[in-house]
Amino acid sequence: MKVLARLLLGASFMFASIANANVILSLDPTTQTSPGGELISVTLRVDGLGDGVPLSLAAYDIYMEFDASALSFAGYNLFGDLGGAADADDLSFGEFAPGLINIAEFSYLDSFDLWNFQPGGFALAELFFNSIKPATSAISIVFAELIDAGGSPDPINVIGLNNASIEVPAPTALSLMGLALLTMLVRQKRYSSAIKKV
Repeated sequence: MKVLARLLLGASFMFASIANANVILSLDPTTQTSPGGELISVTLRVDGLGDGVPLSLAAYDIYMEFDASALSFAGYNLFGDLGGAADADDLSFGEFAPGLINIAEFSYLDSFDLWNFQPGGFALAELFFNSIKPATSAISIVFAELIDAGGSPDPINVIGLNNASIEVPAPTALSLMGLALLTMLVRQKRYSSAIKKV
C-alpha cells in the first residue's frame, strides 16, 4: 500500500511540474514591411510543449493589441492542432474593441489524443490586417492563459512573448518625383493638343 501511495504522490508531482513547464508565444514574423493596400498576415505560434508526451495544449485565451489608427483588423484563421472543427470550439471574440483582438479555443479531445498528435510547437492562428496609413504599428500579446491537456487546474507558465511590428512606409521621394513628372507630361500633352485645335 505504501508503494502505491508513493507512486501516486510521485505521479502527482510529475504532472504538477509538467503543468508549470515553460512555453513561448510568438507573433511571426516579428518585423515586416508592407506597402500600403496589401493584406498583411501575422502568425500566432506556441513553442515549448511536449512533443508526443505530456504537456499538451487543451485550451487557450489570448488577447493582443495593435494601433487601430495605422491598421485595421481584417480577420483570423485558426489551425487544427487542438482537434479541428469537429473536436474543438472557436471561442474567439475577434476584434471586440478598437485595437484589441481576442483569440480563444477549447478542445474536446482527451489528453492522450492530444499528446499523440500535437507537436512541441505549432501555429495557433493567422491574423490578417489592412494598412490605413503609413506608420509603424506594434502587435503585442497583452494577456495569455494556456491550459494543459492533463487537467491541471494551474495554467501553463508562459515565460516569453515575442511580439510583432509592422511598418507601412510613406511613399519615397523618388516615387513622388516620378508621379510629379508623369503628371507634368500628361498636362503638357493636354496643353499641346489644346493649342493645335486653335
